[in-house]
Amino acid sequence: MAVTNLILDEASDRQILQYAKTPNYTIVSKDEDFFQLANSPQDNTPALVWVRLGNCRKATLIAVFRKVLPDLL
Repeated sequence: MAVTNLILDEASDRQILQYAKTPNYTIVSKDEDFFQLANSPQDNTPALVWVRLGNCRKATLIAVFRKVLPDLL
C-alpha cells in the first residue's frame, strides 16, 4: 500500500515510520533517510526494504519489483 493511499504523502519520514509500527507494515523505500531511521535505536522498528537502484524511472522500478516480489514475500 502506498503512502498516498494512506493519506501520508505529505507526512515526514518519522511520521511514516511511526504509522508503520502499529499494523506491523514493512517499508519499501529508495530514500536513505528511512535506512538511517530504521537503524536508529528504537523499539518495534518496522522492517525496511531499502531499494538501491540509483536514479531510475518508475517503470524500471516496477519491473524490478515484479521480478523479485515473490522472493521478498
